[in-house]
This record gives sequence, C-alpha cells and structure tokens, in this order.
Amino acid sequence: MTTLTGTPAPLEAYLRRATLGLPPERREEVWNELEEHVLCRAEQLEFEGHSPEQALKLALRELGPPLRLSAAMNGVHNMPKLIAFATLTTLAVSAGLYALAQQPVPTMQIPVQTQAPRIQCVKPDDTQPHLPLVVKTGRVNCYQDNSGTQEGLYVSFSEVTKALAPTGIKAESSSDGSTLHFRTALSQPAGATYAVFKRNGESYLDANDLLGLVMYGNPFPVLVSGYEQPVFNLKNVSNIVLNGSGEQFNQRVYRNLAQTAARVFFDFSKYSEIWSYQFSEPAAQTTERLISTPFKPGEVIAAYQWKKSTPAASADGRKYLIQDIVLSLGVTDAQGNVKLKLPQDAKFTTTEPASGGNDVLLARLTNTPLSNMNSGLFLPN
Repeated sequence: MTTLTGTPAPLEAYLRRATLGLPPERREEVWNELEEHVLCRAEQLEFEGHSPEQALKLALRELGPPLRLSAAMNGVHNMPKLIAFATLTTLAVSAGLYALAQQPVPTMQIPVQTQAPRIQCVKPDDTQPHLPLVVKTGRVNCYQDNSGTQEGLYVSFSEVTKALAPTGIKAESSSDGSTLHFRTALSQPAGATYAVFKRNGESYLDANDLLGLVMYGNPFPVLVSGYEQPVFNLKNVSNIVLNGSGEQFNQRVYRNLAQTAARVFFDFSKYSEIWSYQFSEPAAQTTERLISTPFKPGEVIAAYQWKKSTPAASADGRKYLIQDIVLSLGVTDAQGNVKLKLPQDAKFTTTEPASGGNDVLLARLTNTPLSNMNSGLFLPN
C-alpha cells in the first residue's frame, strides 16, 4: 500500500474508508488500485484546467461515497470486485427507470445454494494448480477444487437471468460460462460479474453481488422482512425473494446484513491503527438473555459488542490491529422479546460502543430502511 508523505490527506482518508473491512492482503491490493486510478484521473483533470485540489476532489467524487464502495467490495475477496460494483450500480439505475415507467412490480424468485467447491485463485505468473479453470481475469486465475467445500450464498446464472427479465434487464452468459454480462432495457452495456464455481454445466455467482444491488446504489426505499424466507422489497420496483431453507440459511442472510450495517453504526475510519475488522460468535459460555423490545413478533435483532483489537502483521512486517466485533442475532417472539447471547453486565447504548468494554448496540434489521439503518437502533424496554 502506498502511504508516502506526499499522498494527499483527502485521498488517504477516502481510501481508508473505502477499503475498511477487507482482509489485509485484499485491502492492500484494492487500496493500490484505487489510489492509482484516482491519481491518474486527477492528473487528467489538471490538464483540463482544474487546480490540483479541484482535480482530486472531482476524481474522488466520480468514484462515489467510500462507504458504498466499501460495502460493494466487502464480500468475496478471491477476485476483483470493482467490476461487480459497477454492474450493481448500473443495474440499480436501470431498475429505477423501470419503476418510473410505472410497470407492475415483479417478484424475483432466486433459489440459493449455501455450499460451493473450494476455490483457489493465483496470479498468472505463479504455478498453476491442475484443477478446472473457472475464471481468468488477466490479474488472477481461479480454479475449482472439488475435494473441499466453502460456505456462502450462491445463485446460478440462469436463475439470475430469469429473475431479472421482468425488470427489462438482460443478463447474458459468456460462451465459456465464466462471466455474466448485463444490459439495460435500452440494450446498453451494464458491466459484468464473474462466476465463483460451475456445477452440472451451470455457472454460479456470489449472492452478495445481488444483495449489493438491493442495499446500495438504489434510490428507492428498501426493506427486508421475513426470517423464514427473506424478502427484499424495493418500493415500486420489485421484490427479491431468496429461496433457501433451514436455520443456517436464515442466519447467513441476516449475518451478512448485520455485518454490512456495522459500517454504518461504527466509524472505523477514525481509528488509524485499525487496519481491518472481523466478526465472531459469542463465547460458548455466554448465556442467552431475554431482551424486551418495542417491536412486533418476527423481527430480526442484531446485538454488537466491540471487543479488544488483536495485533497482527503483514507479510512485509507492517504491524496493524484487527478489531473483533462479537455479533449475536435473534428473532422477537409473540411478546416482542428476543433471546440474545450477551454478557450479564451488558451496558446498552445507541452510540458507538467502547472498545474492550461490555457496551452493546442493539439494532432491528428487518423493516428498517437499508438507506437509514441508524433508525433501527434502540434500547430495551
């Protein structure tokens, strides 16, 4: 990562916010890519007559809010996510145009798989494994290792194509099944996203890309509801239904939402020594507590506890800290109570918890506008 003294402070602050939450190795790679892009673009703008300060400001503005960029990239870290982010933003605009046309609101039914073959991604110059090639991007080659599995949320190219069809968005797979290209209702190119793995002749992508479409870059109110079957409602646009089953599936969907919301609740960028952060389950010995809430039955509640940071070091010897956040999820019962694994001496707050203490932040994930997650923060009754 370039951190020369000549790096403009606004650029360094932007990069710190835009790359928070990525694993250290991936964060350094994305940091360098973004920095190079911004500096090159700023130089072009200077040639057009802007002052250095104006050029940098305009270049950063073109990239968009750093929090949105961070959320779009914070998911699968084995391959570049910038192209996926561009895709999601463009698709959101296309969906907005569709809504303005006042067409009937479609429902997107998307089956989700929770296991995928293990993936190995290596640089083109490194030794290549003797495994089936899934994606070749130019900067990284990703191979499918069927001897192991990894957990996540995955949807097939064909299901995505069918689900998006009612909105006027066209999704077309490349001939080798490695890439899914999108076009707007006006047949304009709208970017592409890569396959994660292939199975029985079908390519699968990470469902987080579709969740990103719902959560970021969309100008319309978005609500998620239904613990048994999560439904993302885009007002006047569509309903996206993730079809999965079982407690593990529900937990994975809402943990993803909770982790994304954490970037709204906590301003990690003001802690220059924190390089990355991670989420963990409550300790096994932590007992469940019954918390009274003002909400109706069936609401998904997240509890955050900011634990002490852990020292770490990069391959080149640079030292940094990884912040650990303990995350507990629960669903309100018929009386509006929720069971959460929390310390007995927990101190509830609606502001950023103290590091290493027992401060706990409570948030309602369901039926809270995803564009205003802070409105879901609450204190127990």
